[in-house]
Order: sequence, then C-alpha cells, then structure tokens
Amino acid sequence: MDWQTWLNDGCAALGMESGAVTVCCGRHLTVIHHADAYPMLESGDSFDRCGTFCEQVMQKQGLVTFNSPNNQRDLIRLGHVEIVTSIHAYIGYPLIIRNTVFGTLNFSSTQSKPDGFSEHDIYLIEMMAKDYIQYNLAPNQADL
Repeated sequence: MDWQTWLNDGCAALGMESGAVTVCCGRHLTVIHHADAYPMLESGDSFDRCGTFCEQVMQKQGLVTFNSPNNQRDLIRLGHVEIVTSIHAYIGYPLIIRNTVFGTLNFSSTQSKPDGFSEHDIYLIEMMAKDYIQYNLAPNQADL
C-alpha cells in the first residue's frame, strides 16, 4: 500500500494540508506515515506527546476535532509542528488494538474549516482508521 498517496487522498477529501499516522511508545509519538503540502514532518520523527492533539485523541480514545478562526493563535500544539505552523484545523482518530490505543490517524491544516467538520468528514476518518488497522493487522487482532 502506498500510504503517502492514501494520506494525500484523505487530505484532499477533508480539505486539509497534512495527514499522518503516528504510533505511541511511552511518552513519545513517532510519525510512521505522512503526507504534507508543506514538508513539516518526516517518517521517523519522534516527539513528546504531552500537550499534543494526538495525546487528546489517545486520552479520549475517540475522535478529536479542533477548528479555530484563522486570525486567532492558540497554544495547543502537535509536537513541534504547531509552534512553527499555527495549526487552525485538526481532526484525529485513535488506532485501537485489543482495547488499547497504539496511535492516531490525523489531519491538520494551517487554515480553519469555515463550516467546521461535517458528518461526512467524521465518517471518512473513522473508516480510514479502521481500514488502516485492518490492512496492517490480522482481523482477529483489531478491535473494530
């Protein structure tokens, strides 16, 4: 599977600039796959997950969305990325195996979504996360 193309398709469908699959190991998140309109992340990048959107997804064990007006700068961050890019829109969904969140599928943008995230956007990221788990793991290993 060409994960960069898959993430690029997700970015296009959601109207976002960046997409990534991250995995968690202890306090750190590592980028496994990514697609960026602006090269902000590289596969293998690792950072402290504390205070990140991904951390919120992992704690909630569910969907997290964020949409901020373009003229407002928020202090929420995604590793080192938001410090540099001022993320204004984010949607993330947990990757869950055997009732444990092992990572996230997430999309972000430096531009807000004027109409917010639609039910279709939410359905799309949920299906993409489930597809990622099914493709990478035997069906009996994943809690879908």
